[in-house]
Amino acid sequence: MNESKLGIYSPWVIYVKQLEALFGKDPAVKIVYDNDLPKVSLYVDGQEKADAIAKILPITKQFGNITLHIEVIPSNTDKSAVDILVDAFKGNPVLSYVQKIETSGMLENTIFVVFKNFVTQYVSDNLFDVNGLTSCLLQDIAGEVIEIDADVRYCTDLPINTTV
Repeated sequence: MNESKLGIYSPWVIYVKQLEALFGKDPAVKIVYDNDLPKVSLYVDGQEKADAIAKILPITKQFGNITLHIEVIPSNTDKSAVDILVDAFKGNPVLSYVQKIETSGMLENTIFVVFKNFVTQYVSDNLFDVNGLTSCLLQDIAGEVIEIDADVRYCTDLPINTTV
C-alpha cells in the first residue's frame, strides 16, 4: 500500500508551489524558498527575463500575519506589458504564445497569455486527493500569482488537431 504524502501546508508555501508550477520547468529559472524568513528567490538567467518576471510578480504577498518576500535576481526595467510577459516566459516550455488584441469595446488592448494544454500538479493541503495534490491548469495559477498593471487574460491552448 502506498503511503500518503498528505499534509497541511501554509498558504505561503502553497503560493511557492504555484510559482514552482508556473516557472519551475523553465531552465533559465531556479526557485529557492527560505521558510525561516519566509522568502522565495527566483534566480533568473538573463537580465531581460529577470526584469520581466520581476515586473509581473509582487515584491511581497500577505497571508494573514505572514509576509512572503519575493525576490527576483537581477532587478527591474521599464517595458510594455506585452514585452514583459514575453520576456518572462521566453524559453519556458509551458507557454504557447502571448498576443495583444487591439479592438474597440470590452476587450480593448487586452493581452492574452496562452499556456500549453496540460494539467499541472503540486503538493498542497488538498483533502480531496489521497496524495494531497492540487491539479489545475497553468492559466489558473497565473491568475493567482502574476500581478501586472494591464488587462491580461490567461488561457489554455487548444489540443493539437482541434478546431473551434
